[in-house]
Amino acid sequence: MLERTPPTPALKRVLAHAERVAEWAGDRFVGTDHILFALLEVDAFAGTVLKKAGLNKEIIRAWRAGPHE
Repeated sequence: MLERTPPTPALKRVLAHAERVAEWAGDRFVGTDHILFALLEVDAFAGTVLKKAGLNKEIIRAWRAGPHE
């Protein structure tokens, strides 16, 4: 049986910020785009990795606005 690991302080910060991003966007639920925005904006290791891989807010906005299949 797997044990649950409590969320780290960094994860708590990211998720709290993702909730604020969703509210600001007028969305009822936190989605992948909100979490990605939060990772880029909150000081988190994953955000650093995503930035080095080339992800930025403009890419997320374009994905959010475009058609999805």
